[in-house]
Amino acid sequence: MTLVVYVGHAEHKHWWRSFADGDRCVNVRLRGVARPALGRVLDQGDPGHAAAAAVYRGGHPRVTLVPDATLVLIRLG
Repeated sequence: MTLVVYVGHAEHKHWWRSFADGDRCVNVRLRGVARPALGRVLDQGDPGHAAAAAVYRGGHPRVTLVPDATLVLIRLG
């Protein structure tokens, strides 16, 4: 399973920067269950950015993503 996290107002937040240097191990609690995962930032120039933005928009149609939206891709193990 893959999660796409949109970091709204990223310039005012710091947590996502932990993922900027590549894959980072994290634990994600989903539906009450902690699961290991890998996360990384998808920059606008990343080939996966457009696809991840499309996935996010599909689940959140009322949210407007700016073209250079900061996205964090979380892949659950």
